[in-house]
Amino acid sequence: MEKVTYANWTAWRNGSAQDAHSVLANPLLLDPANAKFELRPKSPAINLGAPDFASASGETDHDGRPRVNGARTDVGALEFDLLHFSSGGNSEPLQLTLSGGEARLSLRRRTDSSSHSLSYQVQTSTTLNGADWSVPTATAPVVGTPLLPADGTERAVFSFTPPTASRWFARVKIDVLP
Repeated sequence: MEKVTYANWTAWRNGSAQDAHSVLANPLLLDPANAKFELRPKSPAINLGAPDFASASGETDHDGRPRVNGARTDVGALEFDLLHFSSGGNSEPLQLTLSGGEARLSLRRRTDSSSHSLSYQVQTSTTLNGADWSVPTATAPVVGTPLLPADGTERAVFSFTPPTASRWFARVKIDVLP
């Protein structure tokens, strides 16, 4: 068999017909120099696992969290979880309190959070169907920058017009900002 040399990754993929679904990119690990191998938000490894992977009942990642947390499993030993990442793994990281047309959110942040910021959005629905969630009419900004007191707990208060139904649900959408 003759040895073949390829000039780069693209040439290898095209010439060898191998690794058609592989990604060559920085996985954006939290701090590998200090053995913190968690994925950072926006990592290309998130939801990049095998599309046909089905975890066994009760299967967990290396840290004991569910093996699949999203559309697909992540590449690597640790599954990315935004709430776990944002809170630094605190056992009670998030509290959402609703009263009338006001939502109070408290989120305990990780101590090394300088590399990312979060935005929050209150959403409501009269069912738990994914397509029914919407952003309510706000009487104050629904997406905002929360306060970060010295104790590391961000607090945000949102005023909004609640649904008129007798029973409704609320959730908070958390996004990572670059």
